[in-house]
Amino acid sequence: MIAIKRLALATVTGCVAIAASAMFGLTASADTNRTEFTIAFAYDAGESAEHNYGAFVREARRACTTPGKLSLNARQHDIACIDDAVDAFVRKLGRTEIAAVHFDRTGRRIDSSRTLAAR
Repeated sequence: MIAIKRLALATVTGCVAIAASAMFGLTASADTNRTEFTIAFAYDAGESAEHNYGAFVREARRACTTPGKLSLNARQHDIACIDDAVDAFVRKLGRTEIAAVHFDRTGRRIDSSRTLAAR
């Protein structure tokens, strides 16, 4: 089940994982306007890491992308929001196979060993 509470035009500034279903509360901020939204994502252990990662990226894009014509600055905020949401998902999930897919696709390394050690 994937649910999005609110959409936001901005950069994600924080993230909290809730329960094993990998529900993420993301706080977004654009200058002085602050909008909170939630991306709830159920990790499907029966599917591959690629499939789960791709499904979350699609949900992050849906949550972070503002429809219509936007300025370059606004579009950059959307992209930063997506990047931050996906990074937070990978970090909070703490699965090495998801971290490997993330690194392959983005070149951004998320150290999942710290996440696992904190559990």
